[in-house]
Amino acid sequence: MASPTAFAELAPHSLHLAVLSGRKLIAVRAFSTDAKADIAAFVAEHKLAGVVRASLLAPKGYLHRSAEAESGAVRQPAALQSHLAKLPHGLDGNPVAVVCDAATGSALDATRVAPWVLAAVDSESLGAAKETLSSLGLAPADLTLAAPNHLGVVASSLAADEVALVLIPGENEASLAWVAADGVRAVASAPLGYARIFEAVQHGLGLKFKAAAGKLFYNENYDFAEAAPKIAAELAEVLKPSLAGNPAASLHIAGLTPTQAWLGGGLASALGLKAWSPATADLVSRLGLESAVNPLPASAGALASLAAAGAADSAWVQPTLEALLARPKTAVPFPKAAAPAAPAPAAPAIKAAPAMKPAAAAAPAPKAAAPKAAAAAAPAPAAPAPRPVEAVSVQQTAPAPAAGGAPRKSNKGAIFIAGGVALVAAVVGLAMHFRSPRDRQAAQGAPAQQSAPAETTPAATETVPQPAAPTPTPRPSTPAIAPIPAPAPIVVTPPAATTGNAAVSGSSTDQFAADPRKFGNERYRFEVTEKGFIQALATPRDEVLVESAAGISLQGSYVGTDGRRKWFNVGGVDDVGYQATVRKSVRDGVTVFDVRVTHPRFELEQTFHCLPESVRVTARFNPINLRDPRGVIAAVHSVRLSPVALNPSLRMRASADNFAYAMKAGTLRIGFDNTVWARDGADGRQTIIAGENGVAFHFTENTDQRRNTLSYEILMP
Repeated sequence: MASPTAFAELAPHSLHLAVLSGRKLIAVRAFSTDAKADIAAFVAEHKLAGVVRASLLAPKGYLHRSAEAESGAVRQPAALQSHLAKLPHGLDGNPVAVVCDAATGSALDATRVAPWVLAAVDSESLGAAKETLSSLGLAPADLTLAAPNHLGVVASSLAADEVALVLIPGENEASLAWVAADGVRAVASAPLGYARIFEAVQHGLGLKFKAAAGKLFYNENYDFAEAAPKIAAELAEVLKPSLAGNPAASLHIAGLTPTQAWLGGGLASALGLKAWSPATADLVSRLGLESAVNPLPASAGALASLAAAGAADSAWVQPTLEALLARPKTAVPFPKAAAPAAPAPAAPAIKAAPAMKPAAAAAPAPKAAAPKAAAAAAPAPAAPAPRPVEAVSVQQTAPAPAAGGAPRKSNKGAIFIAGGVALVAAVVGLAMHFRSPRDRQAAQGAPAQQSAPAETTPAATETVPQPAAPTPTPRPSTPAIAPIPAPAPIVVTPPAATTGNAAVSGSSTDQFAADPRKFGNERYRFEVTEKGFIQALATPRDEVLVESAAGISLQGSYVGTDGRRKWFNVGGVDDVGYQATVRKSVRDGVTVFDVRVTHPRFELEQTFHCLPESVRVTARFNPINLRDPRGVIAAVHSVRLSPVALNPSLRMRASADNFAYAMKAGTLRIGFDNTVWARDGADGRQTIIAGENGVAFHFTENTDQRRNTLSYEILMP
C-alpha cells in the first residue's frame, strides 16, 4: 500500500486536511485552528510528517481581473510582479501573488491577449501560515494561494450560462468573484469578513461578547438551525448592493467547514440564490481521484483539486510569482535579448464589478507564401538575438483510450478519435494553444532515425553535467509511473570539421561552428536548448521569427457532466523526467542537430537539418503511456511564432501541405508531409491545429509507426 500523502488548506480560523493513498482520498477533515489536540490526533492517526502542498486563504487577500490594456501588455512573471505594486491591493509589505488565465486557470502565455486573474496576500501571512502548519506537524513542502483553486473548482462544475458567486472571507473584507463555466467574469470586494460574520452570530444568538460568538461558530455540536435565518438575513444586506446588476444563480463561501454549511445555505436563500452543491462523486472522478470519503463535502472540493494536482502545476493550482521567478531558466538565448513588454497602467479597484466576458485573444495574422529563394549561404556577422522562449502548450487532445474512472467514455479506435477530438475542440484548442507557462521553454527533441549520408569524422564528445534534482513526487496525472531519477548529464558533440571537398550543393556555412548548440548563416540563426528544442529562430538582423519549435507538451481533455469539453495539463519540458541529449555534427556539408528526449510517458528522436534557407525537422515519436484517468492525452509538438514579427494586417493562409504566415520580414512557410498529417485531422489523419501564431502537431498513442513520424520544414522569408 502506498504511503499516505497529505494536503492542507489553511483559512483564517480553520484548517482543512486531505490524506491520499496513491490516488485515493482516504480521509478528509476540517478543524478550527484552536482544536490543536484534535489536529494532533489526526496527524498521529495517519502518521503524517508534513504536507506535500498547502494553500492559503489569508486574513487579508486581494483579487484582480485584468483590464483590457493589462491583458496583453502585462503577462510575464517579472512584469506582473512589478505591476502588482501599482494595484490598489491595500496589502502590507511586498505582496505574494498567483496569476492564472481567467478562463482556464492555466499559466499565462506571453503571446496571447486574454484576461487573467491575480490573487494576492501579504508576505507576512504566507510566513505565518508556514509557521502555523509546521507547529502542527504539517510543515508544507510547497505553499500557494487557495483563492484560484476555489474559483476553478466552482467553474468546472457549472453548466453553460450558469453563474456562481464565490465569496472568500478575510478577517474584515471579503473578495467576491462571479464565475461561470467559461471562467472568472468579474471580481469585487465587500465588507463581509469573519469579524462581520461573528458579529451577526452574536446578534442572532443574543450573546454579550463577539469572541464567544466566534467560538460557537466553530463548535461542531452547536445547532444553528433556529438562529440561521436571522444571521443570514443580516449578512445578506451587506451583499445585496454587490449583486445589484450582477446576478448569480448560486453561492459558494470558501473556507467554511462542513458543519458551517448552514451559513452558506442560509445566506444563499436570503439572497434568492441556491447554495453551490456539486455532484462531488463526479468532481472527484474528473480530478482523476478515487474517494473512500462518501459523500465528500462540497467544502472540500478545492482541497480535492489541490490534492489531485499534487506537487505539479495544474489548472487553477499555480505557483506564486515569486516561485516562478526563482526557477532557473532551462536555456540562455543569444546574448542580446528583446526588452520585455511595458506594464500597463494600474486599473482602479473594482467594487461590485459588472459581469464581464473575457476578452477574446487577439492574434495577428499572416499571409500567403512567397516563392523559395535559392541562395548559397555566405558568412554574415554574428549578431545576437532573441528573448527567452517559453513552452508552447496547446489545449487540444487526440486519441488515447481513457483509463478507468474518467468521466468520458472513449474506447474508439485511435486513428479516428484523433480527428474527432480535434474537430470538436478546435476552437477551444486554438484559444488555449499558445499558452507558454511561466519561464518554461517548451520543447524537446530527439534524433530521427534517417538514412542520412555518413557523417564526417566525429569530434570529441563534451559532457556537460547538470545539477542533480531530487526525486519528485509523481505527478497526479501519472499515478502508475515510478519516481523519476535525477536528470542525467546532457551530452553535446561539437561539429566535426569538414574537409575542403566535403561541401556539396545545398550546404550552409555555420557561423557558430564551434558552438555545440548554435547555428547561424546569412539567412537565419537559432539555438538548441538543453531541453532539445529550437529557440529564437531569428534573421541576421536579430528579428525573432519563431520563438520555439520542436517542443512537446502533454495535454488532455474530457467531456464534463455539462457536455462541455474540459482541458487539463499533464506535463512537458518542466518535468524533471524530461531529459534531452543534443549532438551537433556535419553530414554532407549540412549542419545537423540530433536530439533524443526521454520522458516517463514517451520517447522522441528528432533531427534538425540546417539548410541554406530553411530548417527541416524530422521526428519519430514513441508513446509509452498517454493515458490518464481524466481523459485522453495528446503529445503536442509545436511551432510558436513571434507575435511581434507577424504582419497584423494579413492572415495565415493554409493549403493541403503548408501554412503561410505574413511576417514583417516577408512570408514564412511551414510545409509538412501530409501523407498521415492533416489540418484538424481530416480523413482520419493525425491532427494539425494551425492558428495565427503557429502550428501544433498532435501525436497520439498508437502502434502505427507512420502515424508516429513527422516531417516538416520552416522556410525563411
